Amino acid sequence: MRQPRWHRRACIELVAKQNGANLMRTPLLKRVSCIAALLLAGALVGCDELPTAPPPAPEKPATPQPAERGARPSTQSVVDGQWTTVPISALPMRITVPESWTAQSVGGQRLFFMEGWTPHGHVGITLASRQQLSPDKVADFIATAKKRLDEKADKQLRFATRDFPDFTVLERIWFDERQPMLLRDDSGQLHETEGQPLNWSYLIFMKKVDVVDVYELEFSDLTLELYEKDREFLEKIIRSLVNEQTS
Repeated sequence: MRQPRWHRRACIELVAKQNGANLMRTPLLKRVSCIAALLLAGALVGCDELPTAPPPAPEKPATPQPAERGARPSTQSVVDGQWTTVPISALPMRITVPESWTAQSVGGQRLFFMEGWTPHGHVGITLASRQQLSPDKVADFIATAKKRLDEKADKQLRFATRDFPDFTVLERIWFDERQPMLLRDDSGQLHETEGQPLNWSYLIFMKKVDVVDVYELEFSDLTLELYEKDREFLEKIIRSLVNEQTS
């Protein structure tokens, strides 16, 4: 079963920043093992065989900690703050987000991650290149996606397609049952709390002569409650997504 987006993103936050590793696509068991290894390494720093008459124990080096996020700024400062256009190095696209957000390519793969504060919370966004399709397969792909989402009819919020001269957009929004989620509180600290994960996928089918490039924007750490409060703010980000090749 595919791991929830919040779980994948949280493991990147807590492990990759310490280890310099790309764990976005690492299986859960390996991620847990990596965390355990890091903790064990920190516990064993400076441990040598004890002499017959031990001297005073040296001060134990501090175990590296994940970089901390600052406390959530005021709603007004987020709404009125400056925005900046960010080129997505891994993809031929750019997006506009608040200046306070952080963005980075993950490893050498065609994957881009960014995160930051919204007026009422904190979210992450992943932009990635998906498998190419032949032009005659796009309609089948969309039909299959609709059939799968229709099975979640009571949890479906949006299924919409829009056609443009050079590309087609597929947007899907649905929510899951309440479950434990790892989210940031107002102080910027990660903590486990119960919430309803909101799945928001924005697929772009970029048409070429004999192939279709597929790119996907997905939100992480987004709850149904936060979506309802910050929908206009988040839609502003999505609407800013631009293809560098046609702009």
